[in-house]
Amino acid sequence: MSSEEVLVNLSDIATNEALCGGIKSRRGHWWFSLRKAGEMKSRDQLKYLNGCVYVHAGAGIEEAWGERMTKDRTDAFFKKRFLQEPITDRTTGEVKEMVTRSLATLTKEEMTTYIDQIIKFSAEQLNTVIPPADKFWNTRKANGQATAV
Repeated sequence: MSSEEVLVNLSDIATNEALCGGIKSRRGHWWFSLRKAGEMKSRDQLKYLNGCVYVHAGAGIEEAWGERMTKDRTDAFFKKRFLQEPITDRTTGEVKEMVTRSLATLTKEEMTTYIDQIIKFSAEQLNTVIPPADKFWNTRKANGQATAV
């Protein structure tokens, strides 16, 4: 059995009507699952991840292991390490494959967990300290007070 998740805004009347119309047109037996979506990750979280966490973690991997890391390689490394999910045969329970979740699907809470996992890994495995998020860095930068990352 295959499944697909779709994020739908039920507050939008047109979307709500289209969804109901789509359900009415189906024949046969169907399973439907409905859950409230968590608050999606923030732009500030993405900026911190890409502009600070990946930069320092990638540099930590280069220094500790001698492996050349680009932003894309750092992203792929940590996604594979922390965002893997199994594809399971629901009749046998056998894990058929592991897939990597996209950052686009993460809620704010899941993104916080992901970032925290990278920070912890960097400290424990790479002896690399990742600076904490600073939501005022842009203000300090504009005033000439920012320090280089």
